[in-house]
Amino acid sequence: MSLFAKQSPILSVLLSSVLISACSEDEAAAIIDEIAPPTTKEVSINFAAQVNGADFACGDTYTGVGTGGDDYKVTDFRMYVHDAHVKDPLTSEKHAIELTQDGVWQRDDVALLDFEDGCGTGTPERNNVLAGKVTVPATVDLDDAEICFTVGVPEDKNHLDVSAVESPLNDSSMYWAWKIGYKYIRIDGMGDPAGTATPFVLHLGAQGCPDPMTKTEAPATPCTEPNTFEVCVANFDVVNDVIAVDPARVFEANDMKVNSAGTKAGCMSFVDDDDCEEIMPRLGLDYDYGRSLTGVKSIYDAGQRLVTKQ
Repeated sequence: MSLFAKQSPILSVLLSSVLISACSEDEAAAIIDEIAPPTTKEVSINFAAQVNGADFACGDTYTGVGTGGDDYKVTDFRMYVHDAHVKDPLTSEKHAIELTQDGVWQRDDVALLDFEDGCGTGTPERNNVLAGKVTVPATVDLDDAEICFTVGVPEDKNHLDVSAVESPLNDSSMYWAWKIGYKYIRIDGMGDPAGTATPFVLHLGAQGCPDPMTKTEAPATPCTEPNTFEVCVANFDVVNDVIAVDPARVFEANDMKVNSAGTKAGCMSFVDDDDCEEIMPRLGLDYDYGRSLTGVKSIYDAGQRLVTKQ
């Protein structure tokens, strides 16, 4: 017979909290599982794209962006994420979200969030949901959970033959080359479209990648600056809450109608690009160079810039 078989659920949880305080994480998890076995639940994490607080529509122009408060026309808005999970508030254990293998937006543990509709370099189809299932113990309340995932593509999938892999990693417009791999975030736009019409983009990807033997094979060793980062949002209701993605806060220290001389348009993650100096830290990345900053919750809490809970 279970140790707590005759206890009420409330008494069991209270008693378990006393026992758990003196236990290791593994022992704590075992006690919780004894009280209330884990259950598997369907989850859908919803995202909404915005620019400076306004809902994003592909090809629209938004006001008040950057240091000059300029107009900014946005024609692409996509990003890859992986390793989505729910964190147990009691034990800090990670409970992986098993993504639905839909054959289009999600494969293995990688998903593509696509907010554009083909007005630029993308496609008409859109996706703003991470969908799957997760097995969690009774201590995890999906009405008030901590959801975490990593922005980017994992190293073991970042240097594939884009012409031979399945969706969502088969999009050549989200890919640089075998050496660098994928564009984890792609935001294309134009600063001051009625005036200087300056292209200004954000393309985030790996750097410090060794040269492969040929242009059609992966590097022999990992890139020194993967530029991926885990982000978490707390107190999240997986049914009712929405995560808003807004690049205007990332661009707040940049002049959108000026591009640094001798560099690519906007910030493409490359070394010696002055336009990246203010952008990368707002993604939780150190531009000197690329290592995720210790203790920084990157883009998903109120102290950061790209994403907030709507």
